[in-house]
Amino acid sequence: MKAIITQSEPSKRVRSVVYVNSVLNVIANDFAVKNGIYISLFKSKTWLKVCRLVNKMHVASLREIFPDAGSITFSHTAGCQCGCSPGYVIKEERPNCFGRYFWVDIEVSAEEEADFKNKLFSSTLAKEFADEKAAHALKLARPKDTSLSETSLSH
Repeated sequence: MKAIITQSEPSKRVRSVVYVNSVLNVIANDFAVKNGIYISLFKSKTWLKVCRLVNKMHVASLREIFPDAGSITFSHTAGCQCGCSPGYVIKEERPNCFGRYFWVDIEVSAEEEADFKNKLFSSTLAKEFADEKAAHALKLARPKDTSLSETSLSH
């Protein structure tokens, strides 16, 4: 993978923020749509695994163009407190990239893209989500224990 800075501008903020454009996000989104993750009524551990995998790959690419950065972490509220502009926050970075906004394109080779798709669609992640969904459905279908409330009403 290769990261390329496409735009940079000064920020009034203390920290630098990196917005990433990557095919990995599109592939992860396709996985979510195919498996119904966006419409699920529970917080999915499987989706968190997928997001962590994408973030790990992005951070590895960002380290190539920001080698002196102390930490690069994903934040849903990187650009705004309302969550409208998620990105990567650079903390303890070198002085010449302090307090800037960066827009980065991450180029993924065909081999890397195929490997990533294989990790998502041909792996156990889809099965894990199906198991999670089934467990959640069982939990919802299970009748609630009303014996405690019946006992308290009889006294």
